[in-house]
Amino acid sequence: MAHFLKKSSSHRKPPARPLALFAAASIVSLALAPAHAQETPEPAAAETATDAATDAATGAAAETTETALIDYSKIDEFFDGFSIKKGDRRQFRYAQLQRQAVQTLGAYSTFLANLKPSTFSENEQLAYWLNLRNILVVRAIADETPRRSLKAARGAFDDPGEMWTRKRLAVEGEQMSIHAIEQKILQNFSDPNVLYGLYQGIEDGPALNAPAMFSGPTVNEQLQERAKFFVNARRVMSVKKTALRAPGVYEWYKPALFNDSDDAVLAHLKAHAGGDLQAALADAEKIDFRKITYRIDAAPAPRQVSDFNRAPRGGFTGGGGSGS
Repeated sequence: MAHFLKKSSSHRKPPARPLALFAAASIVSLALAPAHAQETPEPAAAETATDAATDAATGAAAETTETALIDYSKIDEFFDGFSIKKGDRRQFRYAQLQRQAVQTLGAYSTFLANLKPSTFSENEQLAYWLNLRNILVVRAIADETPRRSLKAARGAFDDPGEMWTRKRLAVEGEQMSIHAIEQKILQNFSDPNVLYGLYQGIEDGPALNAPAMFSGPTVNEQLQERAKFFVNARRVMSVKKTALRAPGVYEWYKPALFNDSDDAVLAHLKAHAGGDLQAALADAEKIDFRKITYRIDAAPAPRQVSDFNRAPRGGFTGGGGSGS
């Protein structure tokens, strides 16, 4: 059975409450497992499971965060069930997510919020914040469906809209919005490759391709791989004589990740380019940024949606039911 927290192989088993971690992980696994493998619990049983999961998740996290690794594989499986691959990109079926699964995403993000990332290693913190932010972005867009453009809701990097600035949960006592998490990432992790881990939910930015979740031990390698993938993807970059046209997201993150320098962005893209793009960029001397369109990177809902059973009512947080 998959666990969301895994103890390091060099860490001794904690002496107190060893079953609390197992209980928490088991119930979260149930909430995010493929729904056809579940049975719908009775309301009373679901509420009991919800309360037990909340207590166990909080207690287990408090005891094990110093050496804990988080296994995000279940949320990756969950995303697989609500997305399709279109060309080089994964696209989410946001209408289907809205009808069936937003509360499951809420339960998972609440589970993560109950952890103590300040006790994690640097790489585990980076993976944690990227994953929590991106889960919140997916849920926020699902909540806004139907909508074709995020221009007003998302806003610009230096003037974020209400979708980005709304307080959504508390982590270690601090109320966090998507924008606040993003600023925390940018202030503490200056590697330009971080850009490729910041899912925007629009066609102009990097997709949340599978596996969507980052892992602490491999987060830097994952970001490097995504950088090369996005830079070299079809129709992302175009070169005319000595001028490169690049997506507007590079202009968004230029001050935070590239010292506000066009030359630094161009050098970064040259370093990641391969094949024909590498040859085309050899003589590039300037860079222009395309205007962001804000079109949501969404797949159409299927004509016939499978009949998903419902996850335990309220997941971790109580309230209405959710499907997965």
